[in-house]
Amino acid sequence: NMCSKGEKPNFPLQLLEGVWAGVGTGKYSTIEPFTYFEELTFEPSGSKPFCSVVQKTFAYSQKMRVPIRGKPMHTESGFLKIISPPDQFPIQLELLLTDPNGVASVYHGDVENEDGTYTFNLDTSSIFSTGKTIDRLLRTWIVTPDNQLNYTVQMQAVGQDLQVHLEANLLKQPVIPEVTYSNLQKTFNLVDVRNPGEVENGTIPGAQVYNLLDIYDDIEKNHAKIDEVFGNVTTVLYCGSGNRSLAACRVLRLVGDYDVCNLEGGFQLYCEMK
Repeated sequence: NMCSKGEKPNFPLQLLEGVWAGVGTGKYSTIEPFTYFEELTFEPSGSKPFCSVVQKTFAYSQKMRVPIRGKPMHTESGFLKIISPPDQFPIQLELLLTDPNGVASVYHGDVENEDGTYTFNLDTSSIFSTGKTIDRLLRTWIVTPDNQLNYTVQMQAVGQDLQVHLEANLLKQPVIPEVTYSNLQKTFNLVDVRNPGEVENGTIPGAQVYNLLDIYDDIEKNHAKIDEVFGNVTTVLYCGSGNRSLAACRVLRLVGDYDVCNLEGGFQLYCEMK
């Protein structure tokens, strides 16, 4: 059963919208197998028929079963676009991705629907690489009704046959609540995750300073400290603008389901409101 008439406009993009995270495995005939943690973010552009795509992977601690955010592995970003007319089914898609290794790839494909499970099939139509030779990439995203995204990346490169390179099972992450400074309650625990150089220029009164990289390090090596700071209390995290503290909130939710919120606009907005 293909995606059929009656779906909402831009439906495939709305289905993907949000942050997906989980553990994946990598392999190839020329390398040793490895494990990684991934965050995959889709952000639609209003009513326009495209969304941004950002993928980030990090080292993963098998012992602690947590991502090691201080050890990034790979990232790529781009756009996913609906290219078929609104009344044409199955829906046709175009995906553009680039990465820091000098690889830019364009994919084309469609979306299939089978009993509420949506499968995105994408095959490269062109690849540009300034590094290793890559002949073909195949991506499959399978979105299930229970908010899981299972994906496979197949690759044909460096003279090898087409084969599975990456596989992962990602879960859709809950939306992190945001709190405005005016709505901060005295019972909230306030944590500044900025680096020491930023903190020297001032903090919000009452905030505890806990550098972002130290949080990531303690998640892996000193979980008692994490429990001490974030356990049994609602904690509002902030950084300069809100991006780093949001990332910290997501990881804390993953590793311990801590009651954490993000301060809207971060320290920058706080200073503007003073």
